[in-house]
Amino acid sequence: MLASILAVVFYHYSQTGILTFDLGVYTAIKDYSYPMIFSILAFFGFFAAFAVKLPIVPLHTWLPDAHVDAPTPVSMLLAGILLKMGGYGLIRMNLQILPEAVKVLAPLLIILGVINIIYAACIALVQTDLKKLVAYSSVSHMGIVLVGLGALNAAGISGAVFQMVAHGIISAGLFVVVGVIYLRTHTREIPMLGGIGQNAPRIMYFSLMIVLASLGLPLLIGFAAETLAFYGAFTSYAFDGFSAFGWYLPVSIRILTAVGIFGIILTAAYLLWMFQKVFYGNILPRWKNFHDATPHEVVILLSLILVIVVFGFYPKGLSSIFVPTVNNIVNLI
Repeated sequence: MLASILAVVFYHYSQTGILTFDLGVYTAIKDYSYPMIFSILAFFGFFAAFAVKLPIVPLHTWLPDAHVDAPTPVSMLLAGILLKMGGYGLIRMNLQILPEAVKVLAPLLIILGVINIIYAACIALVQTDLKKLVAYSSVSHMGIVLVGLGALNAAGISGAVFQMVAHGIISAGLFVVVGVIYLRTHTREIPMLGGIGQNAPRIMYFSLMIVLASLGLPLLIGFAAETLAFYGAFTSYAFDGFSAFGWYLPVSIRILTAVGIFGIILTAAYLLWMFQKVFYGNILPRWKNFHDATPHEVVILLSLILVIVVFGFYPKGLSSIFVPTVNNIVNLI
């Protein structure tokens, strides 16, 4: 990434005689354009750094282990904020500074996004550790961000930004639930749990709301984000300019987007399986003294659920904040 930053700065200096690191200068409409080879190389320099942070398969392997070792508050920050720095970087550096390269490499973003969605969801299906399951769920949901960015239109990029916010709230809620369960049981292994909803109905219902938001139930925050991102990919005209591929590329991208939507079904499969195994069934004797949410746990979970519901019912309340900036980005591209 450092090499790409220096390359962009010195190329700007060679064209204008101005040496500056002011990001606003590079994200504004310029009087010159970068050579295509230069743009593509700089794009991959930035992309390699942000792909680790987002993370993108196969650079995701650090995330599950980091979540397993981290305490609950750190996991909330890691999934809720740190991962989004990768998406933010892609928008600010790749899309805004290098629009020429983005227009060529947009199909790659969608391909990698769909791989993220499907691969991570399949891995989540076989997890027995609650934290690892939520970690792979994060990788899968970040694939939706890539799909939205690859659309190169207002709907897709808005969906990507919305997804980053939505996933930050939802994943924080999921890790709170995992932390609450671990605090009482000292285990995160799903087969060792079961039936705890009988003793903890508040925790169970709070968890259900967060799970439903994560799998994209309508009128919850996750639905608005995923709908915008996939709609943007389906309706994008960014791929129609690849004349060498004729109609094959636009059709292939739309088929691939449909495959990505299948990942929502996989998300429902592993999250509902986890919810059923943890909260339903016969309660094990060892969890007879499992107690319900404390007042401060109720406040934390209710606060997150309030955001999930409010912006699910009224997504414009959130999207109106970033849509003007998204429109400026689309105009640059």
